[in-house]
Amino acid sequence: MGYKALESDEGLDMIYFLESKYSNTNEFNFSKIIESMKGELLGNDIDEIDLLYDNTVIALSELYFEFKYYGTLNYKELKHIKNFTVNKEPLQWTHKRFQSTKNNESPIESIKL
Repeated sequence: MGYKALESDEGLDMIYFLESKYSNTNEFNFSKIIESMKGELLGNDIDEIDLLYDNTVIALSELYFEFKYYGTLNYKELKHIKNFTVNKEPLQWTHKRFQSTKNNESPIESIKL
């Protein structure tokens, strides 16, 4: 059995963050989530961001693919989400972030969306 980033501390923090930030809407927008996480969930200090970033980015991707596959999110706090939009730029950003993680590089450049 594999390990899911959504089950990590960072993944659970992201779920709680999304619940509080998006409780009044039934739609997620990948770009807006990334932008709001940068300033609020992950902090603004690059050292803070580096510490939390990897699992958080993976957890957000897991959440997106869960929604894409099942058409819903398997978290009672997020069951109200009926649409999860994503466009090319955040997918490219996420891919770049995964590459920098794989290559054990600093996230400084990949933070820019």
